[in-house]
Amino acid sequence: MRGSELSADVTLYATNRVYTVEMRPDGNLVLLQNSKTVLWSTNITGWPNSSAAIDANGRFTTRNQDGHETYLIDSRRPGTVLQLRPDGHLLMIHGRTTVRTLH
Repeated sequence: MRGSELSADVTLYATNRVYTVEMRPDGNLVLLQNSKTVLWSTNITGWPNSSAAIDANGRFTTRNQDGHETYLIDSRRPGTVLQLRPDGHLLMIHGRTTVRTLH
């Protein structure tokens, strides 16, 4: 994921569709297994209409409806992307380098 937002109506799927990343209506970004088991989350709630994105500068953020950051990981590497692998690992990747493992 890069350059597009993940909002309450968008879900990021692993290629095997076992793992998903979704923005909950309360503003909590979660990684799920089989659409039920929460494996990781931002633990940020109380912000309806939030969205998540990774920008061109490598900053992964969730933002509330007013555009204020509620969660941030800055890779400090332009071109970093978010990748959800079929084994359930959620990674920030720059080229072939794993910058950060979220789960």
